[in-house]
Amino acid sequence: MNEQRHFALCKLLGVKPAGLEMALLEARTYGMTHEVRQASALWMESEDELAQATTLLETAESIQRNRIYQELDE
Repeated sequence: MNEQRHFALCKLLGVKPAGLEMALLEARTYGMTHEVRQASALWMESEDELAQATTLLETAESIQRNRIYQELDE
């Protein structure tokens, strides 16, 4: 979902993914259309969700490693 929103925003702004940050800066400076503002908000939301998912995955991996170490110690 994150990639889809990322590419949709790039398409709206007419830029490649590498140029997205600069295009967003320019759009904020000169004014954004409602469509770009909404696409940007959706992308930012998916970035937050991705960060949360990554944190959960890292926590789960840490718990699993600790469980394996405990089992090996026993």
